[in-house]
Amino acid sequence: MLRCWSCEARFVPKMVWKNAIIRGRSETAGGPYRLYRCPLCMKLSRIESSRRGRLFASPDRDFGILDYLLGWIDAPEASDFLRIAQWHQVHADRRRQFFLRDGDTRYARGRWYERLRAGIHRLFGRAAEPRFSEAADSEPPPNRESKPPEPPPQVPLPHPYRILGVSRDATPSEIRAAFRRLAKKWHPDKQVGSDPEQLELAARRLAELVDAYNDLTGS
Repeated sequence: MLRCWSCEARFVPKMVWKNAIIRGRSETAGGPYRLYRCPLCMKLSRIESSRRGRLFASPDRDFGILDYLLGWIDAPEASDFLRIAQWHQVHADRRRQFFLRDGDTRYARGRWYERLRAGIHRLFGRAAEPRFSEAADSEPPPNRESKPPEPPPQVPLPHPYRILGVSRDATPSEIRAAFRRLAKKWHPDKQVGSDPEQLELAARRLAELVDAYNDLTGS
């Protein structure tokens, strides 16, 4: 049953064919589709037909949180963005399986995509981890009569700083700029035509960048 992705209102196929706007698209991406505005919530739905003629409605735009964070898209209203991002988080797998059942791989992804999505999910969905251990907090105060401790030896920058290539005293804007620069370098769009090993490497690096950015900004 064809329903609006936003309000779940039922669509009548006859009305969709009559009032929807046809958009062109390459065959490898799934071919032409229709944009239909829900008469109840007024949100646009992308109506796609599988290879067997079954219909599926999804948001009119596909984008990830990383694309939004890096400013690679014309962002919609904040409320619309959150609803679309939530839909993709909950229903992207269902949409992929819907088309795969009909032998359609337009939404099929490799392992690198799943690992990247897991990294992005950690960036926005992981609970904040404690910065200090309980053991460190429970240590008794030092004896003031004892000899002052020697200064600790110089150690390499902590892991997140090394990944992003910034110093310990980097400002939030410098951290964000470093993240944007490296994420663009390792983004899947930059790996078109690469072999599977390069794609896996890009996915690992991008997931590491997301984790490092999360650790340094407290997101």
